[in-house]
Amino acid sequence: MIMIRVAVASVLLTLAAGTALASEEERKSCSIPPNAAKVAPLSKDEIRAKLANEGLTDIRSLKEENGCLEAKGIDKSGKRFEVYVDPVTGAIVGRE
Repeated sequence: MIMIRVAVASVLLTLAAGTALASEEERKSCSIPPNAAKVAPLSKDEIRAKLANEGLTDIRSLKEENGCLEAKGIDKSGKRFEVYVDPVTGAIVGRE
């Protein structure tokens, strides 16, 4: 009985760890369309404007990371934020 519990616990922990790793990768991946060479990314000012529409107005840092733009700052309620933005569409693809 104890061995069954240990085996079940091991399987559950392995599944949980795998799911956490997968969601970490998904969160920071930006879609690159097949015609990426023909599609110009949005300017940093355009990205800032899109983030402002989401209430993320006080952007302290905006830099490229893993094909995305990482934006850090303070939101309108005074809380820190860190988001990942697709540079072509301006869509938020992840948050931390």
